[in-house]
Amino acid sequence: RRLNGEIESAALTGQTLEADIQEKEQAVKAKEAEAAQNHADFVAFTAQLEELRAGTDSTTREIDAVSAELVALNAALSEMRVQQSSAESSMQEIRARAETVDAVITESEERLAALHTECEELDAMLHDTAEYIQNAENTVQGHEMRVQQRRKRAEAVKAEADRQMLDAKEKERRAGLLEDLERNLEGFTQSVKTVMRESTRGNLRGIHGPVTRLLKVPREYAVALETALGAAMQNVVVDSEDAAKAAIRLLKQRDSGRATFLPLTTVRGTIIDARDVQNMPGFVGVASTLCHCDEQYAGIRDSLLGRTIVAEDLDRAAEIARRIRFRYRVVSLDGQIVNAGGSFTGGSAARNSGLLSRSAEIARIRADAQMLAQAANETLERHKATQQEVLQAMAELENAEAVLAQHREDEIRFKTEAARAARDVETETANLASLRDEKESAAKRLSGFVQTADSAQQKTEETEDKIQAARSKMESMVGDREDAMHRCDETLQHLQEIRFAGLAIEKDKESLENAVQTLKA
Repeated sequence: RRLNGEIESAALTGQTLEADIQEKEQAVKAKEAEAAQNHADFVAFTAQLEELRAGTDSTTREIDAVSAELVALNAALSEMRVQQSSAESSMQEIRARAETVDAVITESEERLAALHTECEELDAMLHDTAEYIQNAENTVQGHEMRVQQRRKRAEAVKAEADRQMLDAKEKERRAGLLEDLERNLEGFTQSVKTVMRESTRGNLRGIHGPVTRLLKVPREYAVALETALGAAMQNVVVDSEDAAKAAIRLLKQRDSGRATFLPLTTVRGTIIDARDVQNMPGFVGVASTLCHCDEQYAGIRDSLLGRTIVAEDLDRAAEIARRIRFRYRVVSLDGQIVNAGGSFTGGSAARNSGLLSRSAEIARIRADAQMLAQAANETLERHKATQQEVLQAMAELENAEAVLAQHREDEIRFKTEAARAARDVETETANLASLRDEKESAAKRLSGFVQTADSAQQKTEETEDKIQAARSKMESMVGDREDAMHRCDETLQHLQEIRFAGLAIEKDKESLENAVQTLKA
């Protein structure tokens, strides 16, 4: 029983020892964790301390810089006050001298005013004379220009009369040439010339003449109608079939060629209905309506031209021909043809062009020549009048030149009298100008000193403001530095406490580890 009790007691003692060892090991681990936290706190506060010290050093340097700036600002303030005082002293001296100069200027101006009063009458006389001369010169120039203009006008009128007379003679010459051509039937065939010649001689009767001599055509339509007529321009109009036969027999007997005759008793013409195309762009009219003739030849005219349309140009002619499906011939004003059936004919003018309008051209040229001759006579009458105007202008020019010479003599006399007075004015003016220059120079100097004093005053105020601002800044930085140093002390003290706590933790840990070793042994 005693042995069992000892055994049970030993078992209980072993269990208690194991629990104690585990408890001590847990305590060691807790101390290790506490030591790690203590180290982390130590590192963090050490970094904070370094940062505070660095900020304190930077603030110290800034305080030194502001202190140096205050020294420089105080020195500049002293210099500005000296400049302001010097400028104000100079301003007093200049103002005192300016009062004296003003008095002297007043006296000089009074003397100059008296001299000007003396010179005014002479200047006025000289000025009036100069105006008289200017007016007289302008008058002379005006008369000279008038003489030149009238001479040029007379020459131009004479040249115009000569030109008109030459043009009239040239027109007469051209009309004569065209009449010769018309009289000799130039451009007509030999057969037509033979028929007309024998008609004139009385060997043929009932001959009215070629178609071109019976139609009256405006100039703007001449080319188109000549083209429309073509060879028919040389057809000869006769009274009857018998007259045509007689003419043909004569041509055959004399072997004078062939000709076409249009008896008034047999030839009848019709005019096409152009209502479908008369509103088309470029439509001019039916050819037979664009010329005139005696009523007895209307049938001949309509027969030759009543089925031909006239258009402005070839493009318009083609459009009109397409509209009428190429049933009729269409001729342009410049002589191009769209034939019935759709063929085109065109190019340069034919050799016999102009036959139709030659008679009208002769009449027009004769009328132009008569008008030119009449105009030339009227122009010669105007030339006589312009010659009289030239003579009158020359007489007026001589009178104006005499007046100008008299004014120039007066000018020489007045200039001599005015020169003396001008010299006196010049002398006093120079004296007054010198005084005014001195006054102006003093005013500029005074203005400069005023600006200097004002600038110095402004800079002084600005510098004082800067000094006050610098002092306030320094006081603020000194306070900040003291606050930072106080925080450094607190942080350093806290680091000491952390260090001592760390030593205590290490000591407790070491004791626990030794106890564990002892219990395990």
